Amino acid sequence: VAALGISHEPLLASISAAAIRTIRDLNSMELSSTAWAYAKLACLDRPLLDAISSAAITSMTDFKAQDLSNTAWSFATLGVKDCPLLHSIASAAIRTINASRSVNAQDLANTAWSFATLDVLHAPLLAAISSAALPSITAFRAQELANTSWAYSTLVCLNRPLMNSIAAAAIARITYCSPQELAATAWSFARLGVVNDPLFAAISSSAMPTLTAFRPQHLANTAWSFAKLAVEDPPLLAALSSAAMRTMSDFAAQELTNSAWAFATLQVEDRTLRAALSAESLRKITQMPPQGLAITASAFASWQFGDRPLLTAIASQAMRKLTECPLASTSDDPSQFTLSRVLNLVRALASAGLLEDGLFSAAAAALERYAGSLDGDLAPLERPSGPASGSLDEPRVLLAQPRLCVIWKPPGWTVSVSDDDTLAEEQAAYQSSGLGKPLQAWIEQAFGGRPIARDPGASHGLAQRLDRLTSGSLLWCSSYSGYFAARLHLAARRVRKAYCCLCLGRLPPGVRLLEDRLLVQVVRAEGGAPPSSMGRSRGQLARTEIAAVGHLASPEGAELSFVEVRIHTGLMHQIRSHLSGLGYPLVGDAMYGGSTPSWCTRMFLHARRLGIDIGDGPVDVEVPLPQDLAAALQQSAPLDRVARELSRRLPASERGPRRQDGE
Repeated sequence: VAALGISHEPLLASISAAAIRTIRDLNSMELSSTAWAYAKLACLDRPLLDAISSAAITSMTDFKAQDLSNTAWSFATLGVKDCPLLHSIASAAIRTINASRSVNAQDLANTAWSFATLDVLHAPLLAAISSAALPSITAFRAQELANTSWAYSTLVCLNRPLMNSIAAAAIARITYCSPQELAATAWSFARLGVVNDPLFAAISSSAMPTLTAFRPQHLANTAWSFAKLAVEDPPLLAALSSAAMRTMSDFAAQELTNSAWAFATLQVEDRTLRAALSAESLRKITQMPPQGLAITASAFASWQFGDRPLLTAIASQAMRKLTECPLASTSDDPSQFTLSRVLNLVRALASAGLLEDGLFSAAAAALERYAGSLDGDLAPLERPSGPASGSLDEPRVLLAQPRLCVIWKPPGWTVSVSDDDTLAEEQAAYQSSGLGKPLQAWIEQAFGGRPIARDPGASHGLAQRLDRLTSGSLLWCSSYSGYFAARLHLAARRVRKAYCCLCLGRLPPGVRLLEDRLLVQVVRAEGGAPPSSMGRSRGQLARTEIAAVGHLASPEGAELSFVEVRIHTGLMHQIRSHLSGLGYPLVGDAMYGGSTPSWCTRMFLHARRLGIDIGDGPVDVEVPLPQDLAAALQQSAPLDRVARELSRRLPASERGPRRQDGE
């Protein structure tokens, strides 16, 4: 009956009742076949499945590889997560794989698929499946390759040898791949961040003539995958755009979100496509969960489409959800707001110039409620208790408020934020190579009595970062309430940040705004440290304001520019990348083309001013040039009035940064 696809409920009910009565008499093949039949007919019979599970666990040693995979497949297809059964299947499958010279490719793929579908990560099982699949990968059919790669990526289990073998086998079978298999394979590699240009070229070549057969999910996932791995394929993107336009009304909310993100990330300049995505997203706005709202807002803000109706509707929908639902601590559930989703949404609306006070207040209230559950009855920080050394080489508190402090960060200290994996990698590498000292460790030692100071998930309370060689002021928050408020103000662009730097060459004078898309790329440097740099093809829009420019002559007579900068976004290496892109790299910035002269021993970049008000009174801290940069500047001769004025306005502190106690 199941093989013929005939669902007859009275018959199935009778078979179920009889099977339950005689369940102990059924052998392994009969148990797995019964489960398979009900799954094939999409008939969820919990009493029968419970009986099959109980009987299977007690007789698991009798199950062959196909019996194991069929049983796992059946429970996964019906959405029944029976952990005792699954762990018993995993143990038996590992024994079977290890005892056999070869295991059927379909059994391996189906077992992996089943555990991934039920979100059960069993590392020993995945390792055994991989070891069995590698020598027999050429026997895998297209669907089995797609299912296996999908399973490992869904469980976020990166096995490069297996993925490389799957890629080679998939390329050989690419003409046999269905739209679903093409999209699933691309998605799997993108999800794990595995770049394989030959595979994606083959997927593109095979997909192009068959896009009319792609469902909305396949179109969206394919576009998302190419964007996620930054694979540039203009012909495919144009074809995906045309195919999406024809079926846009059939796109679900998540497919609209994925498509908008993909095309915006790849900066596809197709106004008709953008308008269609915007209109359809607006119609389905009530179906978008918080995750979708944040991603869609970020996509259209990054696209600079200026779609006010959609972004306004997103803000309205987000306000309602922020009021109704508490924030979640993890991102597992897309239907709940998290800290990162709130910040991304606020950042997107602020970037588009559409952040209204109503949404900002709703976000602030939601974050404050969430902070309350973490802070408990924690008392405000009355006065800083950390070290107060006047040395330029050690951090110290410059200003203290009940919920935040302004910290002096000396050059050579590393800072990373918890929601940026690239920066965390950079910091870890610098620490292991001995090239930097972690400011987080100093915070934990100085303020270990504050819970947030010991929480790496909240960056130990550090609300922002500075490059390792940059000196200046930095925000540290003594409570979760202060941390969330500071992060919200940063996302909303309600923080004033001013820097001064010394550039090579004669930067034209005048106030102006630099806008460029910056893409983070990890560049492996000598000595094992992987500093992160910015590419210029795609990425997030960065805005840097040139506030003042003065010109000087170096001791060797070369032209220099002393520049006062204000940043309106906070991307990594933003100032360095923008000025280098104009042809004026910072003195001492070897990564971006700046030479390191004998009279300046480090990169000349200083965070000189910081202003914020999270509700405890305004903060406006100005940090004089440290002695090393001041000494370097004094060796250069001012060539104009602006240079002389800037030099006078930014005197060096002879005793290091001063502590201020403010309300």
